[in-house]
Amino acid sequence: MLLVGAVLMAVVVGRPAAPAFGQEAADEEGRVGGPGAANYELAERFAPYKVEDMAYDLTVDPQWIEGREGFWYDFETAEGTRYWIVDPEDGT
Repeated sequence: MLLVGAVLMAVVVGRPAAPAFGQEAADEEGRVGGPGAANYELAERFAPYKVEDMAYDLTVDPQWIEGREGFWYDFETAEGTRYWIVDPEDGT
């Protein structure tokens, strides 16, 4: 019985360690881990300091029109400032 235990121990110890569940060797540059792992190169493309050059205005600051249910707002585009009037009573 002692001999069987020694053989099993030699097989287990002599085998290279397998990666833990969900951890695989990096198969792509910039990717750490296996499927579903972080892809830092892709994430960097959408970092705020890069997106702000592509997006001009991402918020709406409504200016309510007195005596009405509607409001107006402006936003920046590549062509300049655009203005919109929103009137929920008319659906526009």
